[in-house]
Amino acid sequence: MLGATSDNVTVDCPTNIALFSLDGQKNKITLEDITEYQKHHLGQAILGNVLKAEEKTNPTDEAAFNLATNNCVHYARSLWRLLDFPESDELARFVIENVVNDPNFDTLARQHAGGVRYMAAKTIGGIPAFTGHVEDVVYSQFIIE
Repeated sequence: MLGATSDNVTVDCPTNIALFSLDGQKNKITLEDITEYQKHHLGQAILGNVLKAEEKTNPTDEAAFNLATNNCVHYARSLWRLLDFPESDELARFVIENVVNDPNFDTLARQHAGGVRYMAAKTIGGIPAFTGHVEDVVYSQFIIE
């Protein structure tokens, strides 16, 4: 998910908004407390621009969902690219760490296209091979200058 946080708290403007795609639908929710979520600061943008970028972004197509090429990170990536946020090594490491440490990833890998290679890497080579495969996928799809 991509989150937007504001220090400008008003009745009309929530403090924390999460944008994500689930089951082929775009979603926006307000979060009261974001301390439980892993975070990586991408940059600053006007909330209106974030919402305009969200309008232009297609939801993740559930029928074409693929762990390597069409997943929730790709949805967030579409948003941050429209906002001209840079893709950095730190961002790539953040994504890699969260994929590798996601307790639900094995279930996702068994249920979705693209998961066989992840499971094979993990089964044959353990966590180091699994991590290496995730690194290869992430770095192949980020534009890091």
